[in-house]
Amino acid sequence: MRTWIYASAWLLAFATAGCSCGQRGTPGDEGDAGAADAARDGAFADGQRDGPRGDGPVAWDGSLPWDAGTCEQPWHWERAARAIYGVSLANGAPPRVGVTEQLLVQVQLLSGSCEALAGVDVSLMPGNATDFVELTAYVWTVAGSVPCTPDAPIVSTVVLVPGRGQGNMRVVVADGSSPSSEPIFTYNRTWCSGMPDCQCYPGSPAGAGQEWAQCLTDCSCAEGLACIGAVGLVGPGWNCRRPCADDRDCNEYELCARYVADAAAWVCEPGNQCQGDGDCPEGFACVTRADGLRTCADLRAVPTMQDCTCDAQCPPGQRCSLVWGDVPSCEVWCQDDADCPLAGQGWLVCGTPEVCLPLE
Repeated sequence: MRTWIYASAWLLAFATAGCSCGQRGTPGDEGDAGAADAARDGAFADGQRDGPRGDGPVAWDGSLPWDAGTCEQPWHWERAARAIYGVSLANGAPPRVGVTEQLLVQVQLLSGSCEALAGVDVSLMPGNATDFVELTAYVWTVAGSVPCTPDAPIVSTVVLVPGRGQGNMRVVVADGSSPSSEPIFTYNRTWCSGMPDCQCYPGSPAGAGQEWAQCLTDCSCAEGLACIGAVGLVGPGWNCRRPCADDRDCNEYELCARYVADAAAWVCEPGNQCQGDGDCPEGFACVTRADGLRTCADLRAVPTMQDCTCDAQCPPGQRCSLVWGDVPSCEVWCQDDADCPLAGQGWLVCGTPEVCLPLE
C-alpha cells in the first residue's frame, strides 16, 4: 500500500477557505443543487469504486431517516478488511507468463446501503516454482445507529497482476485478511515463446505495439498499455489494451467495457459513459461533448477534511469517514490517483487508507 504524508499548512488552508459543509449544491454553484445532486438520486453504483448513494444510508422503505442536509443522529464510515467471496480470471484466454492478468474479485457486503467496496490491495511474490498473489479486500461500513437495507449484495472489481513481475507458471492466490492465508484460487500459466518480447522483467523497456496491436507479453506494448488476452469467435488472442476497473480509469471519451462478447472485457472502449446524471458517481454530472459522446464530468471540490457527523455535512462526492484519530472528516474515497478531483494535475493522490491527499 502507498503511504502519503500531508502538510498541516495545506490542511489549515482548506479548513478556512475550502469548507462547504452543509451546502448541497454543485461545487462552484453553492446555491443550486444542480446536476451533482441529481446524480445522488440515481441507482447504486456497480460496486467497483463508487460506493453507495450520496444521501447516506436509507431506511428499508427507501426513505431517508433524517432530513437531507441535516444530521439528526451521528454516523460515519469506517474502513475494515473483509473476506473475499470469490476470485476468477476475468477473460478466458489461457494465462501466459509476462501477460497482465485481470482477476475478477468478488466481495459480499452486509448491506447495499450501509457498505461499499473500498478496494483490493494486490501483492505479487514470485517464488522458486510458484508465484504467490495476496489479495486483501476492504469495505467502507457505516458506524452508527441508522437503519440499513437488509440485502447482502455481492460486488466485484478487477485487479491486475502485471506481466513484468511474474516468474513462474503456477500461481496461488490467497486472502490477506485470513489468518491462515489458505489458497482461495490457483491456476497455471503457459510459457511465452518468442524473442525478444518474452524477455519481460521489471525494468524492461516498453515496446512499440499500439492499442489493438497483437502482443506476446506486456513488453510488446507501448507505455500505458498492457497485453490482455481474451477468447473470441476465432479462439484466444492477445492485444495491447488499457485495462480498467471503472470509467475513471479511461479517457473522458471512453467507457470501461465489461462482459463483452467476442472480445476482452474490463478494457477501455470508445463510447458513452452515461445517458443521464444517475449513471454517474455522486459529484459527477452527465454532459454531452462536442463530438456527441456523453461523459461523466467531475464536479467535485477538493476534499475539505472538515470534521463531520454524517455525509450531509460534506460536499457532493465526499464522505464523512473516520480515517485518522477518533474524529470523522469529509474525505474523497479512491482506489488510485485517477479517482481524485482534479485528476491529472498531479498534486492530489490516492493515499492511505484510500482517500485523496495532497502529494507531499
